[in-house]
Amino acid sequence: MKALRVFPNSLTADATQEVSWSSTIPKVASVVANGSHAGLVTALVPGLATIIAADPLSGLSSQDQGGTSAAIGVPGVPQSVTIFPKPAVPGGSLTEALGGTMQLKARVQYQGGVTQGVNNLVEWSSADPAIVSVSNGDDGHPAGFAQFLRRGTVTVTIVYPKPIPSAQPTPSPTPGVTLTDSVQIVVQ
Repeated sequence: MKALRVFPNSLTADATQEVSWSSTIPKVASVVANGSHAGLVTALVPGLATIIAADPLSGLSSQDQGGTSAAIGVPGVPQSVTIFPKPAVPGGSLTEALGGTMQLKARVQYQGGVTQGVNNLVEWSSADPAIVSVSNGDDGHPAGFAQFLRRGTVTVTIVYPKPIPSAQPTPSPTPGVTLTDSVQIVVQ
């Protein structure tokens, strides 16, 4: 982490070595308080913590008005993946107009409360691409971009992590974990 002093004329100066660093939850993310490694953060266990820089001379802190503290999210094991928007009623469906489009979003919830948008890390599929076409980001549209092409009802599904073609040696970001979610869409 770096700490910057911001002066009234908008000039800044590095204050990383001059401030005292702390973590709101040191068991989640610890920080070196001072010295040559001041501001060095270590993620320890899943959860959320805030890193604070405090100037011992002025008494100012990154938590004061106008300051900025760093929220650190340490993700644990992925717990669930969700498509957004969700129907208003659980188990319901989204109703969309023929010829319209929508940007669907995918989000993973990790152990410890951290969430992350993962549109490009999931495989998007439509049970009937002739009714609802959904992009995986390889057709010029962003991943999750849905087009409503014909009237009907279809289920859009995501799989996390996106399966990796066997020709690519890149390992899965979460070995052994596969999560799915789906949403029903009615095109009228």
